[in-house]
Amino acid sequence: MLSLPNTTDLQLLRTRVRLFVKVMFGLHLGFNVTTALLRGLLLGSSGMWARNRYGWVRPLSFAVTAVLGFGWALCAHRQLSRQALGLIETLGTMLLCSGYVLYLLFGPLHFVLVPSVLLMVTVALVLRAALVPSGAWRTLVVSLPPLCALALVATYVRPHDRVSGLWAAVSGAAVVVVTLIISRVVYHLRKQVQQARQLGQYVLGKKLGEGANGVVFQATHVLLRRPTAIKLLPMTRAGETALARFEREVRQTSRLEHPNNISIYDFGRTPDGIFYFAMELLDGLTLGQLSTHFGPQPQGRVAYIMLQAAHALAEAHALSLVHRDMKPQNLMLCDRGGAADTLKVLDYGLAKPLPKDAQNPHLTQTDTVVGTPHYMAPEAFTEPQAVGPAADVYGLAAVAYLLLTGQQLFTGDTLVDVGWKHVHVAPTPPSQHGVDVAPAFEALLMRCLDKTASQRPADGEALVTALVLLGDLGWGAAQARAWWQQHRSDVKRLVTDNQLASPNHSGLDIDWAARQLEHVA
Repeated sequence: MLSLPNTTDLQLLRTRVRLFVKVMFGLHLGFNVTTALLRGLLLGSSGMWARNRYGWVRPLSFAVTAVLGFGWALCAHRQLSRQALGLIETLGTMLLCSGYVLYLLFGPLHFVLVPSVLLMVTVALVLRAALVPSGAWRTLVVSLPPLCALALVATYVRPHDRVSGLWAAVSGAAVVVVTLIISRVVYHLRKQVQQARQLGQYVLGKKLGEGANGVVFQATHVLLRRPTAIKLLPMTRAGETALARFEREVRQTSRLEHPNNISIYDFGRTPDGIFYFAMELLDGLTLGQLSTHFGPQPQGRVAYIMLQAAHALAEAHALSLVHRDMKPQNLMLCDRGGAADTLKVLDYGLAKPLPKDAQNPHLTQTDTVVGTPHYMAPEAFTEPQAVGPAADVYGLAAVAYLLLTGQQLFTGDTLVDVGWKHVHVAPTPPSQHGVDVAPAFEALLMRCLDKTASQRPADGEALVTALVLLGDLGWGAAQARAWWQQHRSDVKRLVTDNQLASPNHSGLDIDWAARQLEHVA
């Protein structure tokens, strides 16, 4: 079987093959229903279902319609591979057109005429050429056999239609040329669209997510062919302040070099004014997905994940950066280069320079509580302008609490309720949820969740030291490799289904007069 063009996007191929099968199903269904109704009007109910030696034609036509309907359902509800899609559209089209030729070969002479069969074959081939991304050679392989069979049957099997057969041969050659032209035009238009979606040395692919600070696309470097994630600042948000924050995010993140922090490759601006930066494309699952799809995790793994995140935060804190949005969606677990359970800290879009380095304080929105309420430290609600590294320690501990127990640290009917509990309610120790956790690890976790920032580990480096002192909690490289080997197909399914969480920032504005928390959607 011929391979599909390398430039054909799999998701586009799925959509177009599904559309092609859907259109053919609709045409067949409409033809059969219309024909049945006309026969009923002209011949009455008895004549409509009268049996004759060509009685097999109508059941066969309905059977073909049923097969097309099944194919449409299959394409609509299954994430088929590139090979399966190629098999469906290639062999399916050839078999369908061959079925039309069988009508001419065995059908009633007075009803099945060469022009009508040629029309049916032409419609199928032209629709395929217009809808399914395909190179010229592939289109030729699909189109030529049924048209040749049609010309041969019309010329030699039905000698009384020899003139029609010669006409069918000439018309068939014209149809082949038309389908080749259509395929070539559509194929090259798609390449032009890809070039139009090029940013510098990067060609954009599918959209991965969107948040308050930009839109993220999958992309490929033109020369290196390296998969990349591109973050764009849409023109609708490119005001002076938004642009300054976007550039600050690039500068801040590009300063980070620790393996547990996401890497920035490039930054640029297109001729039409769209700002973007390129970063490594991660193939893994967020801690939110880990908790949702795989349930509570053993304490050893939670400590192992916390330690990596603490290393990443230690670098950021040493550079006077506070992340301010430590949440499961911003922590991704990967299997990279054979190192299973490699954690990456994402999205420093809300990161705030500490006061001694803050050259533009207005960019940090000190009058607004920023972050995700379920993982925000108490001081982020009461004194957002005073948020420091200890707030990141609190947020990371809240994520660890979720991984360990399968439950949020605090829940409430509204985000105001959640924020109030963070400020006033003591968290329930994980052991009281029936979790098997070492006393020393639980004590450290509860210290990280202390209401008073000064009672927690001061920053990422202090948290690293405290976690190292815990010793072995039963999780290491061997356990991580075993988990990924067992669940790799499940993780791949999550990635294929594009369920990776996109950046999603929420803020809480404070009415300083009334001290009332209001959620900003």
